[in-house]
Amino acid sequence: MQTKKRIEIVSETTTLLILKNSNAGARQSWCEQCASEVVWFAPKLAAGLIGLSTRSIYRLLETGAIHFIEANGDEPQICSRSLLEIIEKEDTKLCSQK
Repeated sequence: MQTKKRIEIVSETTTLLILKNSNAGARQSWCEQCASEVVWFAPKLAAGLIGLSTRSIYRLLETGAIHFIEANGDEPQICSRSLLEIIEKEDTKLCSQK
């Protein structure tokens, strides 16, 4: 009788983001919804960081899926912590589909 062996490979990744240019469209301040200090990104930068289109970022804003602030009629600033939550949800979906 022949027995089958199953090998399962689990991979875990960590992402480290370092912004060197202070004019890159990011700033740090308090997020009321997270109740913590976060980095805020311009929509274009946020989209590039997580691999979505700028339009997708605006859709997430419209549905309330990510936190944002608007000041003085400028473009919205996206909360980095809520962006991380979006990434983690997508990773969880991908893992559960396997």
